[in-house]
Amino acid sequence: MIHKKEPAIEKPKEKLSKHSSHIFVTELRARLDTYFRIVVRNIRDSIPKIIGNFLVRSAQEKMQIELFKRLGEMRDAVTRGLGEVIL
Repeated sequence: MIHKKEPAIEKPKEKLSKHSSHIFVTELRARLDTYFRIVVRNIRDSIPKIIGNFLVRSAQEKMQIELFKRLGEMRDAVTRGLGEVIL
């Protein structure tokens, strides 16, 4: 009789452990899916920001070059103007 009771006790434990491992795997998959959705959303949100930053930086560099060119031309014009007035 002892042998008959022991397998009966062990079988529910095995079923419980299989069931609990299934619950664990299901919960782990759900958490991983949620994590990857968050990562994908963050990447998707950051791409337009990166592109915008690249475009703004490029425009700033072009504006700075143009500004220095124009300031150089103005300096030359002012120098010529002052030179003509002084003489």
